[in-house]
Amino acid sequence: MADGRSAAVEALRAGGGRGSESVGPIVATVTAGDARLRAALCSAMLMGIASQRHLLHMPDLAAADVEDIVRLAAPVFRGLIAPDQPSERPAFAAA
Repeated sequence: MADGRSAAVEALRAGGGRGSESVGPIVATVTAGDARLRAALCSAMLMGIASQRHLLHMPDLAAADVEDIVRLAAPVFRGLIAPDQPSERPAFAAA
């Protein structure tokens, strides 16, 4: 298993400039300093959500409605992309 994992890591690293390509469109929308880092964090979180939902089939994410994922994740992304813009705070019901 370690060999397969190492091969997957190397394949991702071999992408070289693809990381720059994936954050470029996000960088253009960032209104705060550290735009490239903020874009890279957004990209990493999107990859994490997508991989856990579609590749690893983590039960909670796989079963969740897309609208619920967006509702909960959007404030996090908004905070990275446009931290100075006012945003609505989601109203959470008491459990």
